Amino acid sequence: MMLTVTLGRGSLPPRVEDRRVRRGAHRRGVRISLVKTIRAGAQPDEQEKTSLSAVIVGGGIGGLAAAVALRRIGVDAHVYERASAMRGNAGTGIAIWPNGVKALRFIGDDVACEVASRGCEITGMRMGMIDEPSARSGEASSDDDGGISGALKKVATRLMGGAFPAIIRAQHGAGLICIRWAEAQAALASFLPAHCVHLDASLD
Repeated sequence: MMLTVTLGRGSLPPRVEDRRVRRGAHRRGVRISLVKTIRAGAQPDEQEKTSLSAVIVGGGIGGLAAAVALRRIGVDAHVYERASAMRGNAGTGIAIWPNGVKALRFIGDDVACEVASRGCEITGMRMGMIDEPSARSGEASSDDDGGISGALKKVATRLMGGAFPAIIRAQHGAGLICIRWAEAQAALASFLPAHCVHLDASLD
């Protein structure tokens, strides 16, 4: 997934003629990588607050998170999404690992809490092993292959599955969250004013 952010001085059009952004409209803008710092709680100065604008191409999770982060430091960020509606019925499930959770906290604790409230934190896992013959046939091998070795294998995998989420939280300060993609998108969109998200729009 590619996320493009174009920054420029002055106001960017809140509405796009023919539902498209003209190719040359923001030639003086600067494309940036969002690896740049967005300090939590940073307050923009008045000049930046009134003159810096951004166009974000793509209304997925990355685009919406970028818009929320930028608007919180005073950038007039607008999201342009090609789809005519948010994908509320998308059934895809995703896992947000600790680095993702911490990135959301970096934007704001309220953002991280809202996303987490729409999903569930993983507190246990079932781990198994696939041997080479089973992998070739597409079948998972059984944990219980009889005897002492089979019993030890079963106990070990259950212990690992139960401890893994706790180990992740202890090491990284955040857990593992599973959530529907559409719910994550909706959670992030809830922090943006409606006029900042433009659907059925794209860059030529």
